[in-house]
Amino acid sequence: MGAFFIALIIYYPSFFFRKNGSLILAFFIVVSIVASFLLSTNFATIRNFVAHTVEGRTPRSQVIQRVFTEMPDDYPWMPIIGIGPGQFGSRAGLIGTGMYFGGPVNPRNIPFLPKGMSSAFRDYIWDLWLAMSLHPSVNDSSSTYKPFFSWLSMYVEYGAIAILVIVGFIGHLLRRLRRSMNGSSMRRLQATSLSAGIVFVFMLGAQENYWETSQALLVGLMVMKVLYANLTYRKRGGDGH
Repeated sequence: MGAFFIALIIYYPSFFFRKNGSLILAFFIVVSIVASFLLSTNFATIRNFVAHTVEGRTPRSQVIQRVFTEMPDDYPWMPIIGIGPGQFGSRAGLIGTGMYFGGPVNPRNIPFLPKGMSSAFRDYIWDLWLAMSLHPSVNDSSSTYKPFFSWLSMYVEYGAIAILVIVGFIGHLLRRLRRSMNGSSMRRLQATSLSAGIVFVFMLGAQENYWETSQALLVGLMVMKVLYANLTYRKRGGDGH
């Protein structure tokens, strides 16, 4: 939903100031209020997560605090260029420990897979992952609480430079899509849908290590690539005829 609203702001900046846009926005607000009453348990979970995160009581908030306050002392160049691929909480790093499949409590042996963990993983994330496995709470099954997700993995393993490159690349894509509309309402609608998809994939990185889950993203990315090529090709070649 957030990605959709961001796309609307990019391509229809005056949408919410129009009568129809205001009505739609009011509708979503009313639906959200009603849902908060009907799904009070679900919304209570969100409130608890926010409160626990602010208080530093979730594994995710704890590892973030360690990364930004403690790791730079041991790895001075980490904030800029990272510590290297697979050296922290990326899916590759987790699989490399030999305990990703089955978890630390009951790991499944993968033939021909070398096992090991970096000192950064052992010092800053291993105890949190192990505690979630040995003494799981009611929320530890949620990916929102886990101490690894793509945004953090990219920052620690590749540095802020990689994050800036990704953000810049996404900005470049959105800019090209906006320029591809060429005054066509249909192209604007297609560009809005595609931009929402691009922003959504980017935001998935804040949830878990989804950027490395090719089986979950491949089909969607291929469809997005086709739509992107269609929009930009038609921009260069007129109407594509």
